[in-house]
Amino acid sequence: MKRWITRLNEWADYPEIDAFLDELAEVYRKHGLCLSHEDDHGAFVVEPLTNLELGRLMAAFDNRPERPDLKGIERKKVEGIERKKVKPEHRRKPGRR
Repeated sequence: MKRWITRLNEWADYPEIDAFLDELAEVYRKHGLCLSHEDDHGAFVVEPLTNLELGRLMAAFDNRPERPDLKGIERKKVEGIERKKVKPEHRRKPGRR
């Protein structure tokens, strides 16, 4: 799934993030609960699982500062993947609705 990669300022696929979120979704489903955000101050809230909250989980941004497996490697354009550049003033900040 394509998701927003904050450090690259573009949309891209990273299967390791998909696998991580899939495992979290399974834990959510197992318990019928999910973690949500109360506000912008970092507090998490445990809530009943809903399709809306599951969708929010699966739409998560990749906000890691750097991918360890790409450290020191020059990024190359991947054929067939369109990379959308966004001007800084138009960037959506993670956690803002």
